Amino acid sequence: MGVVFNHYFVKQKIQQVLTGRQSYQQVSDRSWILHPETRRTHPPAIYLEGDLDKIKGLAPFGSYEIIFSQIQGGSQVHDATIAYCLRNARLIQGHLYKGGYHHSLAEAPHKLWVNEPEQHFLQASLACTWVGNKWFGDWMLCDVPLTLVAQTVAPPVRTVRPPYRDEPGYRQLFQLHSTPVSHAHFDEIFIIDDRGQNDYMRERHASLRSLLRSAYPLSPHSKVMLKRGSDGETRPIKNAAAVEAFLMRQGFAIVEPAKLAPEEIVQQVLGAQLVLGVEGSQLTHALYTIADGGTLLTLQPPRRFNSVLKIFTDCMDLNFALFLGDIADNGFTIDIERLAKLLDKIESVTGR
Repeated sequence: MGVVFNHYFVKQKIQQVLTGRQSYQQVSDRSWILHPETRRTHPPAIYLEGDLDKIKGLAPFGSYEIIFSQIQGGSQVHDATIAYCLRNARLIQGHLYKGGYHHSLAEAPHKLWVNEPEQHFLQASLACTWVGNKWFGDWMLCDVPLTLVAQTVAPPVRTVRPPYRDEPGYRQLFQLHSTPVSHAHFDEIFIIDDRGQNDYMRERHASLRSLLRSAYPLSPHSKVMLKRGSDGETRPIKNAAAVEAFLMRQGFAIVEPAKLAPEEIVQQVLGAQLVLGVEGSQLTHALYTIADGGTLLTLQPPRRFNSVLKIFTDCMDLNFALFLGDIADNGFTIDIERLAKLLDKIESVTGR
Protein backbone atom coordinates (compact mmCIF):
# COMPACT_ATOMS: atom_id res chain seq x y z
CA MET A 1 0.00 0.00 0.00
CA GLY A 2 1.28 3.48 -0.88
CA VAL A 3 0.94 6.75 0.97
CA VAL A 4 -2.70 7.80 1.53
CA PHE A 5 -3.97 11.32 2.16
CA ASN A 6 -5.92 11.66 5.43
CA HIS A 7 -8.95 13.49 4.07
CA TYR A 8 -10.90 12.58 7.23
CA PHE A 9 -8.85 15.15 9.15
CA VAL A 10 -9.60 17.84 6.57
CA LYS A 11 -13.28 16.89 6.52
CA GLN A 12 -13.67 17.18 10.29
CA LYS A 13 -11.94 20.57 10.27
CA ILE A 14 -14.37 21.87 7.65
CA GLN A 15 -17.33 20.38 9.49
CA GLN A 16 -16.16 21.95 12.74
CA VAL A 17 -16.17 25.39 11.10
CA LEU A 18 -19.67 24.83 9.68
CA THR A 19 -21.43 23.21 12.63
CA GLY A 20 -19.08 23.55 15.60
CA ARG A 21 -17.31 20.84 17.55
CA GLN A 22 -19.39 17.73 18.16
CA SER A 23 -19.10 14.98 20.76
CA TYR A 24 -19.17 11.24 20.13
CA GLN A 25 -22.50 11.22 21.95
CA GLN A 26 -23.93 13.55 19.29
CA VAL A 27 -22.64 11.61 16.28
CA SER A 28 -23.37 8.11 17.61
CA ASP A 29 -25.79 5.94 15.65
CA ARG A 30 -27.21 4.28 18.74
CA SER A 31 -26.55 4.05 22.48
CA TRP A 32 -27.65 2.11 25.51
CA ILE A 33 -27.12 2.19 29.25
CA LEU A 34 -24.84 -0.54 30.58
CA HIS A 35 -25.42 0.53 34.19
CA PRO A 36 -27.53 3.36 35.64
CA GLU A 37 -26.22 6.21 37.74
CA THR A 38 -25.55 5.53 41.41
CA ARG A 39 -25.89 7.76 44.46
CA ARG A 40 -23.47 7.05 47.29
CA THR A 41 -22.27 8.85 50.40
CA HIS A 42 -18.51 9.18 50.95
CA PRO A 43 -16.52 10.04 54.09
CA PRO A 44 -14.36 13.17 54.30
CA ALA A 45 -10.61 12.98 53.84
CA ILE A 46 -8.45 12.67 56.96
CA TYR A 47 -6.04 15.57 57.47
CA LEU A 48 -4.69 17.96 60.09
CA GLU A 49 -6.36 21.27 60.88
CA GLY A 50 -4.78 24.08 58.90
CA ASP A 51 -3.26 21.88 56.21
CA LEU A 52 -5.61 23.03 53.45
CA ASP A 53 -4.43 26.60 54.06
CA LYS A 54 -0.97 25.49 52.87
CA ILE A 55 -2.18 24.74 49.33
CA LYS A 56 -0.38 27.13 46.96
CA GLY A 57 -1.23 25.56 43.60
CA LEU A 58 -3.03 22.68 41.92
CA ALA A 59 -2.09 19.88 39.56
CA PRO A 60 -3.05 20.28 35.87
CA PHE A 61 -6.82 20.13 35.24
CA GLY A 62 -7.55 20.70 38.94
CA SER A 63 -10.00 23.21 40.36
CA TYR A 64 -10.51 24.38 43.94
CA GLU A 65 -14.24 23.75 43.74
CA ILE A 66 -13.73 20.12 42.77
CA ILE A 67 -10.96 19.32 45.24
CA PHE A 68 -12.80 20.81 48.22
CA SER A 69 -15.91 18.87 47.24
CA GLN A 70 -13.85 15.67 47.10
CA ILE A 71 -12.16 16.36 50.43
CA GLN A 72 -15.41 17.16 52.25
CA GLY A 73 -17.16 13.97 51.09
CA GLY A 74 -20.92 13.63 51.36
CA SER A 75 -23.65 12.42 49.01
CA GLN A 76 -22.77 12.25 45.32
CA VAL A 77 -24.41 10.98 42.13
CA HIS A 78 -22.06 8.95 39.93
CA ASP A 79 -22.86 8.98 36.22
CA ALA A 80 -24.26 6.02 34.33
CA THR A 81 -22.05 3.79 32.18
CA ILE A 82 -23.22 4.22 28.58
CA ALA A 83 -22.14 2.54 25.33
CA TYR A 84 -22.23 4.51 22.07
CA CYS A 85 -22.04 2.92 18.61
CA LEU A 86 -20.29 4.81 15.80
CA ARG A 87 -20.69 3.31 12.34
CA ASN A 88 -18.17 3.72 9.53
CA ALA A 89 -15.38 5.21 11.65
CA ARG A 90 -11.61 5.27 11.16
CA LEU A 91 -8.72 5.27 13.62
CA ILE A 92 -5.52 6.87 12.34
CA GLN A 93 -2.55 6.99 14.72
CA GLY A 94 -4.40 7.90 17.90
CA HIS A 95 -7.26 9.86 16.30
CA LEU A 96 -10.74 8.47 15.64
CA TYR A 97 -12.78 10.01 12.80
CA LYS A 98 -16.43 9.66 11.85
CA GLY A 99 -17.61 12.03 9.14
CA GLY A 100 -16.88 15.48 10.50
CA TYR A 101 -16.26 14.24 14.04
CA HIS A 102 -12.87 13.70 15.67
CA HIS A 103 -12.10 11.88 18.93
CA SER A 104 -8.55 12.29 20.21
CA LEU A 105 -6.89 9.41 22.03
CA ALA A 106 -3.33 10.70 21.96
CA GLU A 107 -1.31 13.88 22.15
CA ALA A 108 0.30 13.11 18.78
CA PRO A 109 -0.65 15.54 15.99
CA HIS A 110 -2.95 14.52 13.16
CA LYS A 111 -1.20 12.84 10.25
CA LEU A 112 -2.02 14.27 6.82
CA TRP A 113 -0.32 11.34 5.10
CA VAL A 114 -0.63 7.72 6.19
CA ASN A 115 1.89 5.14 5.07
CA GLU A 116 0.66 1.89 6.60
CA PRO A 117 -2.00 -0.69 5.71
CA GLU A 118 -5.54 -0.21 6.97
CA GLN A 119 -7.00 -2.98 9.10
CA HIS A 120 -10.72 -3.74 8.94
CA PHE A 121 -13.00 -4.58 11.86
CA LEU A 122 -16.66 -5.48 11.62
CA GLN A 123 -17.08 -4.57 15.29
CA ALA A 124 -14.74 -3.40 18.03
CA SER A 125 -14.93 -1.66 21.40
CA LEU A 126 -12.50 1.07 22.44
CA ALA A 127 -10.43 -0.02 25.43
CA CYS A 128 -8.30 3.08 26.00
CA THR A 129 -8.65 6.78 26.85
CA TRP A 130 -6.68 9.95 26.22
CA VAL A 131 -5.69 10.20 29.89
CA GLY A 132 -4.80 6.52 30.08
CA ASN A 133 -2.54 6.93 27.05
CA LYS A 134 -0.79 9.87 28.73
CA TRP A 135 -0.39 8.83 32.39
CA PHE A 136 0.28 5.42 33.94
CA GLY A 137 -1.93 6.17 36.95
CA ASP A 138 -4.90 6.89 34.71
CA TRP A 139 -4.19 3.74 32.73
CA MET A 140 -4.33 1.73 35.95
CA LEU A 141 -7.52 3.29 37.30
CA CYS A 142 -9.41 4.14 34.08
CA ASP A 143 -8.22 1.98 31.18
CA VAL A 144 -7.85 -1.25 33.16
CA PRO A 145 -11.50 -1.36 34.34
CA LEU A 146 -12.61 0.03 30.96
CA THR A 147 -10.99 -2.95 29.26
CA LEU A 148 -13.02 -5.31 31.45
CA VAL A 149 -16.30 -3.83 30.25
CA ALA A 150 -15.07 -3.40 26.67
CA GLN A 151 -14.38 -7.13 26.53
CA THR A 152 -18.08 -7.77 27.17
CA VAL A 153 -19.30 -5.48 24.35
CA ALA A 154 -17.13 -6.34 21.33
CA PRO A 155 -13.50 -7.33 20.62
CA PRO A 156 -11.50 -4.60 22.40
CA VAL A 157 -8.92 -2.43 20.64
CA ARG A 158 -6.46 0.18 21.84
CA THR A 159 -4.15 2.66 20.16
CA VAL A 160 -0.54 1.78 19.43
CA ARG A 161 1.95 3.45 21.79
CA PRO A 162 5.02 2.45 23.82
CA PRO A 163 3.81 0.54 26.90
CA TYR A 164 4.41 1.88 30.40
CA ARG A 165 7.15 0.02 32.26
CA ASP A 166 4.71 -1.98 34.40
CA GLU A 167 1.89 -2.25 31.85
CA PRO A 168 2.78 -5.68 30.37
CA GLY A 169 3.01 -7.19 33.84
CA TYR A 170 -0.35 -5.83 34.93
CA ARG A 171 -1.99 -6.88 31.65
CA GLN A 172 -0.91 -10.41 32.50
CA LEU A 173 -1.92 -10.20 36.17
CA PHE A 174 -5.37 -8.77 35.33
CA GLN A 175 -5.89 -10.99 32.27
CA LEU A 176 -6.51 -8.03 29.96
CA HIS A 177 -6.85 -8.63 26.24
CA SER A 178 -7.07 -5.94 23.55
CA THR A 179 -5.64 -5.47 20.07
CA PRO A 180 -3.28 -2.53 19.44
CA VAL A 181 -4.36 -0.64 16.32
CA SER A 182 -2.77 2.24 14.43
CA HIS A 183 -4.78 2.51 11.19
CA ALA A 184 -8.16 0.85 10.89
CA HIS A 185 -11.67 1.10 9.52
CA PHE A 186 -14.56 -0.01 11.74
CA ASP A 187 -17.99 -0.93 10.47
CA GLU A 188 -19.01 -0.37 14.09
CA ILE A 189 -16.91 0.83 17.01
CA PHE A 190 -18.28 1.21 20.51
CA ILE A 191 -17.11 4.05 22.76
CA ILE A 192 -17.99 3.45 26.40
CA ASP A 193 -18.53 6.47 28.63
CA ASP A 194 -17.09 4.89 31.76
CA ARG A 195 -16.24 7.96 33.81
CA GLY A 196 -18.88 7.45 36.51
CA GLN A 197 -17.66 5.74 39.67
CA ASN A 198 -20.97 3.92 39.93
CA ASP A 199 -21.71 0.46 41.32
CA TYR A 200 -20.62 -1.18 38.07
CA MET A 201 -17.20 0.45 38.34
CA ARG A 202 -17.12 -0.53 42.01
CA GLU A 203 -17.76 -4.17 41.08
CA ARG A 204 -14.91 -4.14 38.57
CA HIS A 205 -12.46 -2.57 41.02
CA ALA A 206 -13.50 -5.20 43.56
CA SER A 207 -12.96 -8.00 41.05
CA LEU A 208 -9.44 -6.77 40.28
CA ARG A 209 -8.59 -6.58 43.98
CA SER A 210 -10.04 -10.05 44.51
CA LEU A 211 -8.04 -11.42 41.58
CA LEU A 212 -4.76 -10.37 43.19
CA ARG A 213 -5.76 -11.68 46.64
CA SER A 214 -6.57 -15.06 45.13
CA ALA A 215 -3.22 -15.23 43.32
CA TYR A 216 -0.75 -14.12 46.03
CA PRO A 217 -0.29 -14.46 49.80
CA LEU A 218 -0.71 -11.37 51.96
CA SER A 219 2.34 -9.22 52.53
CA PRO A 220 3.98 -9.30 55.96
CA HIS A 221 3.92 -5.50 55.95
CA SER A 222 0.91 -3.74 57.49
CA LYS A 223 2.33 -0.29 56.70
CA VAL A 224 4.13 0.60 53.48
CA MET A 225 5.72 3.68 51.93
CA LEU A 226 5.73 3.62 48.12
CA LYS A 227 8.62 5.75 46.90
CA ARG A 228 8.09 7.84 43.80
CA GLY A 229 10.50 7.07 40.96
CA SER A 230 11.93 9.37 38.31
CA ASP A 231 9.73 8.27 35.38
CA GLY A 232 7.29 11.18 35.60
CA GLU A 233 7.40 14.70 36.95
CA THR A 234 9.74 14.85 39.93
CA ARG A 235 8.32 15.89 43.31
CA PRO A 236 11.28 15.40 45.63
CA ILE A 237 11.00 15.38 49.42
CA LYS A 238 14.08 17.37 50.39
CA ASN A 239 14.34 15.69 53.82
CA ALA A 240 13.48 12.23 52.45
CA ALA A 241 16.19 10.39 54.41
CA ALA A 242 14.88 11.70 57.74
CA VAL A 243 11.27 10.96 56.76
CA GLU A 244 12.09 7.38 55.73
CA ALA A 245 14.08 6.79 58.92
CA PHE A 246 11.10 8.00 60.98
CA LEU A 247 8.67 5.81 59.05
CA MET A 248 10.85 2.73 59.47
CA ARG A 249 10.87 3.35 63.24
CA GLN A 250 7.07 3.38 63.00
CA GLY A 251 7.10 -0.05 61.34
CA PHE A 252 6.79 1.01 57.69
CA ALA A 253 8.39 -0.98 54.89
CA ILE A 254 9.96 1.23 52.22
CA VAL A 255 9.11 -0.08 48.75
CA GLU A 256 10.38 1.37 45.47
CA PRO A 257 8.04 0.24 42.65
CA ALA A 258 10.41 1.46 39.92
CA LYS A 259 12.88 -1.27 40.94
CA LEU A 260 10.34 -4.10 41.08
CA ALA A 261 8.17 -6.08 38.68
CA PRO A 262 4.39 -5.76 39.18
CA GLU A 263 4.08 -9.18 40.82
CA GLU A 264 6.86 -8.21 43.26
CA ILE A 265 5.07 -4.95 44.09
CA VAL A 266 1.86 -6.87 44.75
CA GLN A 267 3.65 -9.23 47.11
CA GLN A 268 5.13 -6.30 49.06
CA VAL A 269 1.88 -4.36 49.46
CA LEU A 270 -1.00 -6.87 49.34
CA GLY A 271 -3.15 -6.55 52.45
CA ALA A 272 -1.35 -3.53 53.95
CA GLN A 273 -3.57 -1.45 56.23
CA LEU A 274 -1.85 1.87 55.49
CA VAL A 275 0.07 2.92 52.39
CA LEU A 276 1.62 6.36 51.95
CA GLY A 277 3.77 8.19 49.46
CA VAL A 278 4.17 11.38 47.47
CA GLU A 279 0.98 12.02 45.48
CA GLY A 280 1.44 10.45 42.07
CA SER A 281 0.95 7.46 39.83
CA GLN A 282 3.11 5.10 41.91
CA LEU A 283 0.34 5.13 44.54
CA THR A 284 -2.02 3.43 42.11
CA HIS A 285 -0.07 0.22 42.80
CA ALA A 286 -1.65 0.37 46.26
CA LEU A 287 -5.29 0.76 45.28
CA TYR A 288 -5.68 -2.81 44.04
CA THR A 289 -3.56 -4.28 46.86
CA ILE A 290 -4.38 -2.37 50.04
CA ALA A 291 -6.54 -4.15 52.64
CA ASP A 292 -10.32 -3.74 52.59
CA GLY A 293 -11.07 -0.59 54.57
CA GLY A 294 -7.40 0.41 54.46
CA THR A 295 -6.04 3.94 54.20
CA LEU A 296 -4.11 5.71 51.43
CA LEU A 297 -2.11 8.69 52.72
CA THR A 298 -0.89 11.14 50.08
CA LEU A 299 2.06 13.44 50.80
CA GLN A 300 1.19 16.58 48.87
CA PRO A 301 3.58 19.16 47.37
CA PRO A 302 1.95 22.50 48.32
CA ARG A 303 2.42 23.89 44.81
CA ARG A 304 0.87 20.85 43.11
CA PHE A 305 -2.03 19.65 45.23
CA ASN A 306 -4.10 16.81 43.78
CA SER A 307 -6.95 14.94 45.45
CA VAL A 308 -8.02 12.91 42.40
CA LEU A 309 -7.16 9.58 44.06
CA LYS A 310 -9.98 10.15 46.55
CA ILE A 311 -12.42 9.52 43.68
CA PHE A 312 -11.10 5.97 43.52
CA THR A 313 -10.62 5.34 47.25
CA ASP A 314 -14.27 6.36 47.69
CA CYS A 315 -15.32 3.91 44.99
CA MET A 316 -13.34 1.11 46.65
CA ASP A 317 -14.51 1.92 50.21
CA LEU A 318 -11.00 2.89 51.30
CA ASN A 319 -9.97 5.82 53.49
CA PHE A 320 -8.17 8.79 51.97
CA ALA A 321 -5.76 10.92 53.98
CA LEU A 322 -3.59 13.86 52.94
CA PHE A 323 -0.62 15.73 54.33
CA LEU A 324 0.63 19.09 53.03
CA GLY A 325 4.37 19.57 52.87
CA ASP A 326 6.27 22.84 53.15
CA ILE A 327 7.73 24.63 50.15
CA ALA A 328 11.46 24.12 49.63
CA ASP A 329 13.79 24.79 46.71
CA ASN A 330 12.85 22.46 43.82
CA GLY A 331 10.69 20.33 46.06
CA PHE A 332 9.09 20.25 49.50
CA THR A 333 9.81 19.10 53.03
CA ILE A 334 7.80 17.03 55.50
CA ASP A 335 7.35 18.20 59.09
CA ILE A 336 7.95 14.89 60.85
CA GLU A 337 6.26 15.96 64.08
CA ARG A 338 3.09 16.90 62.19
CA LEU A 339 3.25 13.67 60.19
CA ALA A 340 3.35 11.74 63.47
CA LYS A 341 0.20 13.59 64.58
CA LEU A 342 -1.56 12.68 61.35
CA LEU A 343 -0.61 9.01 61.72
CA ASP A 344 -2.13 9.09 65.22
CA LYS A 345 -5.27 10.71 63.85
CA ILE A 346 -5.60 8.07 61.12
CA GLU A 347 -5.38 5.33 63.74
CA SER A 348 -7.98 7.11 65.87
CA VAL A 349 -10.40 7.61 62.97
CA THR A 350 -10.05 4.19 61.37
CA GLY A 351 -9.32 2.07 64.43
CA ARG A 352 -6.28 0.59 62.65
